[in-house]
Order: sequence, then structure tokens, then C-alpha cells
Amino acid sequence: MPNFRTKRPHRKSRRGCETCKKRKVKCDETRPSCDKCRLRGQKCVYYGQHPCEQTSVSSSALVIGPSPNERSLSWKPIRIAASPLATTSPHLAGVSNSDLAQHYLTHTTATFVVTSTRDEQSDFWRTVVPALAYTSSPVQHGMLALAALSSHFHTTSSANSSSIFLAAAITHGNLVLKESGQQLQALRSSVTDSVLTCARIICVLGFAFFRLRRQDGATIVDPESWIWLQMLRGVEIVQASISAVYRNFDALIARDMRPELPPVRTTCGGRSEKTTICSHPLFCRIQKTHQHVFITLRTGLQGGVSSFSKEQAADLFCAVDILQEVTEHICSGDADSIFRAVCTWPCQIPQDFVHMLIEGNAFALAVYAHWLVLVILVEESWWMNDMGRVGIRQIIEMSVNSSDEPNEVSTLLCWPRSMLDSNSSELSHLSDS
Repeated sequence: MPNFRTKRPHRKSRRGCETCKKRKVKCDETRPSCDKCRLRGQKCVYYGQHPCEQTSVSSSALVIGPSPNERSLSWKPIRIAASPLATTSPHLAGVSNSDLAQHYLTHTTATFVVTSTRDEQSDFWRTVVPALAYTSSPVQHGMLALAALSSHFHTTSSANSSSIFLAAAITHGNLVLKESGQQLQALRSSVTDSVLTCARIICVLGFAFFRLRRQDGATIVDPESWIWLQMLRGVEIVQASISAVYRNFDALIARDMRPELPPVRTTCGGRSEKTTICSHPLFCRIQKTHQHVFITLRTGLQGGVSSFSKEQAADLFCAVDILQEVTEHICSGDADSIFRAVCTWPCQIPQDFVHMLIEGNAFALAVYAHWLVLVILVEESWWMNDMGRVGIRQIIEMSVNSSDEPNEVSTLLCWPRSMLDSNSSELSHLSDS
């Protein structure tokens, strides 16, 4: 069995950035900041161009097209078949903007606390979003979309009330995509707070609308089921690009915006300052088993990717490396926000690995199932809910029904399957959250 390298082989890059050339690694030539510099937190400078001169961010970074190879200059509109009111005005019968704003301030903001290990991590939702909503139309629509969606998922009084909130969510959701996209195409320093805040809101909306699609019967074999992934990656690129160019945005946004692995904080005495550990009952089990799991996963993949090209194998093992780093970060107790930490993996995996997921590659989906175990840790959040459990079940079912090396793939799914098979009453599905 060939011993595939876990990193992509180096090839020359004629137009790469100066930093990658000095490090003698291949640059992907993404501007204004290549992926390698962005992930390492380094300044990315191209020959003959100063970083301050890179003053525009193309909205082509928002890859929300119908196929993984197609780039769109605007966010893809939200279409949910269950809502007949999706094209009506923002002032819908039965729910006003002021009612939604009040609901956001009194109820929705509190729902973001469940994914944070520190109270101050919800300051962004309690402080920044309402403040910017007064002066920024796209942020206002984003805030109202969040309020409407949380109301829709929590409404138990009547189906009519729930459909009204859903219609409002789709209307405001489409408006925040449209207006924030327009700001992005004509980016100025005066709107960076608005664009970055909308990016954070759109992350949550992407997951929430994927929950609606699951309720309508969508599975991972449907291309639209991966829109959240392309949206999340596009949002992260926008955040990184703006951060590389502009420095004068709100401190709370700078602290809380990007889903990344922050360095371990230390106190004055030099000792690591741990945060409150995740309270989900599955967390301790992940802590105890994850190291052995990744050894088993790599061994299993080595035996199953003999038909892969070296580049495909490198991307596969790169995705595993990143996932292990994210898992260890969460298990260490250093994550300020479990949701942001979980979102790190889909933002950093290679683009070719994303294509493998969308195309339904069994080995890529097996790695994805391991990430979905971490997603279960944030299932109390209304925008994520059953994404982890449903996704794992679908992948297991696909492996059982597949005639292409089902035993090898099934073995790789032992850990995700064991998380679903737990008989602990504490791990019951939170479908009503």
C-alpha cells in the first residue's frame, strides 16, 4: 500500500506572494491574502504591491453558485418551498419589524449564550448587532431575520403563526444577502463594521435555512444541502480579506468575528487560563476517545485510498489533520465559543476536498461524519439543532446501501456510529429546542 504524504507536494508558483516564496511553499495566489498566509496569521504581500494598496474585496469570494466550480457575484437567494409568502414586503401581516426587533432583544440574544463558554462571547449579539441595526439597513434585516427564524422554530401555538415568521425570515434573509452583497462590491472603510457583522449573521442564517431544508426532506446527496458550506467558506474569506486591509473596525467584531483556533491565553504568571468546559454530556466521551479515533481513522484511510491521486489523498489527510487540531482545541477547554471552534474545520479544509464532499465521495464523507460528532456539541442552538445526528445517520445509511467497498467505509464510521448508539438518556435528540 503506498505511503501517501499528508501534505500537498510542492510545485512552483510564478505569481505567488513574497511570504510563500521565502518559505519555499506553493502559493495559491489568492488576493489580497493567500490561504497559507491567512491561516498562519501572516502578512501577505505580492511583488510590487503594498498591503495597504489592496483596498477592494471581490464578492466572487462568496462561492454560492449552483455548482462547486461556479462563482457568483451575489449571494444566492433563499428559496424554501414551504413558504408561499417569500416574495412579500418586509411588513407582513401579523408581524411587524418592531415586534421582531423586540423579540430579538428579549429572547433571541439569549439563545447565543448556549454555544459560548464565556458570557462575554455573546456581547456581539447583545451589543454590536442592535447598535449597528440603527444605522445599517442590511444589519437590521439580518437581525430581524434571526428573530423571525428563532420565533419560527420555537412557536408552538399554531401552524399559521409559524408560517408567518418563516415568511418574514425569508424576506429579511434575502434582503440582508442582497444589501450586504452591494456593500461588499463597493467596499469602503465606513461600512466594514456592517459587512463583517452581516457576515457573522449570514453564518447563522446558512445553518438555520439548512435546518429547514432537512425538515423538507433534503439529504446530503442534494447539491443545495451544501450551500451552507460554500456560504460559510465565502464569509470567512471576506472576513479575512477585510481584516487584512482595514484595521478600524469595532473591537468586539475584531475579537469575535472569525472562526479560528486562537493561541492559548496565559495569565501574568504564565499559566494557561482555561475557560469553562463544554457542558454537553457527549463532551467527556469525545475527550477520552478522540486521540485513538484519529489514529484509527488515518490507518483506515491509508488502506482505502489506493485509487486516489496523490493530490486527492493529500487533501483527504489534510482535512483529517485540521479536524484533529480543531477537536483537540475544543477538548482542551480553551475554546471561547464552541460554535466558532466547530466552524473552523469547514472554513479551512482544501477546496478540492469540498468538491469530494459535494460529489459524495465515501471516504470524504466518513471524515465529514467525524466532524458532525463535534456538531452534536452545539445541537442546543436552534440554528444547528439535529444537523450532526441527521448527517451521521444519512452517511451510515449510504455506506450500508453502497456496493463500493462498504466494509472499509463502514469501519471508518465506527466512532460516529457509537455516538448515536449511546443509550444515555442525556444524549436524547433535542428536536424541540
